[in-house]
Amino acid sequence: MNNLRNLETLDQEGLYRVSPSVEELRNAVDNGEEPSFGDAYQAACLLKLFIRELPESLFTEELLDKFEHAAQLKSIAECLGRLCELIERLPAPNKFFLAYFFLHLHEITQRQERNKMTIAKMCFILQPLFNVSQQLLNAFLQNPQILFPNVSLKK
Repeated sequence: MNNLRNLETLDQEGLYRVSPSVEELRNAVDNGEEPSFGDAYQAACLLKLFIRELPESLFTEELLDKFEHAAQLKSIAECLGRLCELIERLPAPNKFFLAYFFLHLHEITQRQERNKMTIAKMCFILQPLFNVSQQLLNAFLQNPQILFPNVSLKK
């Protein structure tokens, strides 16, 4: 994920929207080799492929409906409070992956004037990937610092 965090990458238009061929990268990763990223689009595509091929939702089958219900709450404070409670119930690897991923995506959406990646576009791209509602994605994209207060990305 560090390959996706430099300022030049964060400013690239359509990051996570453009889908280059990643077959060589995938083969390298599958063979335990260090992949050679030609550009940020390949790294982003490989990350999306990783998420898509997970055997279970990062939100877990057990908690997914509860996350969806929390995202529908009318009160933002209630919604975020409930989401924080649910995040604490996730397995540690899921929690940390979601934290770093959504903090990273927040960095991208904060630079939308350069990269054209608004929260709405990010929700549209990620909704089929995560197979969750846009409301849930929107809550995570807009509030990662609240949802993951003990996690920060190093500059």
